[in-house]
Amino acid sequence: MSVLAKVFKSSLMALLLIAAPAATGAMANEPKLAGWAAVRADGTLLRAKGVSKVTPGSTGTYTIKFDRNVRKCAYFVQIANPEEATFVLGLTTAMHPDAGKKKRVKLAIFDSNSSAGFNHGFFVQALC
Repeated sequence: MSVLAKVFKSSLMALLLIAAPAATGAMANEPKLAGWAAVRADGTLLRAKGVSKVTPGSTGTYTIKFDRNVRKCAYFVQIANPEEATFVLGLTTAMHPDAGKKKRVKLAIFDSNSSAGFNHGFFVQALC
């Protein structure tokens, strides 16, 4: 193989290695999905990956346990009936890490007007 062919071959391999992560959407600093779940109002997991348990608390509150540390993640929740994908207007959420528990987050669902807790189904995910 000529020197020119070797240079071309090694340059092509380097280009493929650089382009491969972009083609798959896996850039070095992109957040990774730590877990997600579809949850009934009573805390029952309908579908989940990376979420091992949801425990209901007082009205409208839930503790969500992930399979890994989610302390430095971004949390996303959508209030909806996960079996019918219906949405409810007038409800809002607050979500934060559970103090001292690296794999758990707390979720509160409440009425936007009265601030009263409200049990409802939801979808949740954590990106780290």
